[in-house]
Amino acid sequence: MKIGSLCTGYAGLDLAVQSALGPEVSFAWYSESDRSASKLLQHRLVGVSNIGDLTTANWSSLGQIDILTGGYPCQPFSNLGKKLGENDTRHLWPYIRNAIRVLRPRISIFENVSAHLARGFSTVLRDCAEDGLSVRWLSLPASAVGAPHRRERLFFTITDPGGEGLQRDCVQSAGLVTPSERVGLADGDSGFDWGRYTDAVNRWESVIGRSAPNPTEPNANGRPRPTSPFYEWMMGLPDGWVTDPALGLPWSQQIKMCGNGVVPAQAELAIRTLLSKKFEHLDTHRKGTYG
Repeated sequence: MKIGSLCTGYAGLDLAVQSALGPEVSFAWYSESDRSASKLLQHRLVGVSNIGDLTTANWSSLGQIDILTGGYPCQPFSNLGKKLGENDTRHLWPYIRNAIRVLRPRISIFENVSAHLARGFSTVLRDCAEDGLSVRWLSLPASAVGAPHRRERLFFTITDPGGEGLQRDCVQSAGLVTPSERVGLADGDSGFDWGRYTDAVNRWESVIGRSAPNPTEPNANGRPRPTSPFYEWMMGLPDGWVTDPALGLPWSQQIKMCGNGVVPAQAELAIRTLLSKKFEHLDTHRKGTYG
């Protein structure tokens, strides 16, 4: 199965798709216009084409894909921003809708901040209804998989009820992956005094299988600043995925990229849940189905 990836960033959502659906899932292309993220992806996804700015892409020239993914910009919807929603110049859903119309993937998988539910998501649902597509959505915190931070995110899938679709037996698990199945895989201990955060840090160390890096370092003026390896660890990324010196990315860009990304384990749980037959029976007010 081939992935076309939009607003790829460090490919956290795509790592989750590959983990959930199996090793036969590979990249056809990705769309990333950020210079630092593009540099990272060129290093991590050798031989895969970057089609660049999705607002100018010629979708009809790209051929068939099975899965379309995207963590499109959250700034229009975030509670921390100007809250302009669809009036924000960074609002990319209309372009993504056009991509789905042309590419007609078997499934589209997207991620954004949970505040998108209150700003702009009703338009997504309306547009998908007009295009004859079905939508499933779920809001899930990173702490659901043991991460030491909440970072709640909206995940949703879009499918064509009359199309080929994606068989649910593609998911590499007989059931849902629960937090209890992820936590306690090993005993983690970084040796650092985390104070009241000790239990949360040790839990995440156990989940991802490696100790937490030092959280701070001195900047050029000798004042403490957060370390980018710690941010990378917080996101549950492979060691050096963003911070490898071979990438040559400055500290500020490493921090920015981690801040804009998604926890792959969190996204994987969301994808498995959305594709599971058990989805309809989940007892939560932050999930839904249209179509």
